[in-house]
Amino acid sequence: MIAEASEAVLFRKIQADCPTLLLDEIDAVFQKNTPREEGLRAIFNAGFRKGASAPRCAAVGKDFRVVDYSVF
Repeated sequence: MIAEASEAVLFRKIQADCPTLLLDEIDAVFQKNTPREEGLRAIFNAGFRKGASAPRCAAVGKDFRVVDYSVF
């Protein structure tokens, strides 16, 4: 069980473990309209399609590169 997961935690957890998400009282999460909620909404909206991903910047040594995290 994960409570109050950030967007970063959620897409990394999905990539690593391919869990089934059960969303209880999700309407409470989206009552606010902040960048945090929009990132979560994007993951949920894309996550129903096999092969969907969330591109994010990730540190690689001293550099950064774009990594596509699976959200399915």
